[in-house]
Amino acid sequence: MIFLRVLVLALLTGVALSALAWVFTRERRYLRLAWRLLVGGLFAALVFFAVLFVERLTAERVAAGPIESPALSGSQPEDARRGTGVAVLRIFGGDAQPGGPVPS
Repeated sequence: MIFLRVLVLALLTGVALSALAWVFTRERRYLRLAWRLLVGGLFAALVFFAVLFVERLTAERVAAGPIESPALSGSQPEDARRGTGVAVLRIFGGDAQPGGPVPS
């Protein structure tokens, strides 16, 4: 991630220096260079965030996996093995309050 930050900083510095060179020299090539750098950077950022978005969408589907019922698999829910209060809510049909006394 530090590499991308340095790259963005270099891009913005290039745009600023090109625009500054145009202000002092009034040569259009510096303005064209600044514009090309800016558009190229925005396009690269758009592609980067699109890849992150697609990765986020596909990661949720892969992480979810197939849905199994604990009753069918013959195993206890993970909460019950850890001893958290969520298992109490599941066992007693939601009557118990989280953090309250656990019935024995």
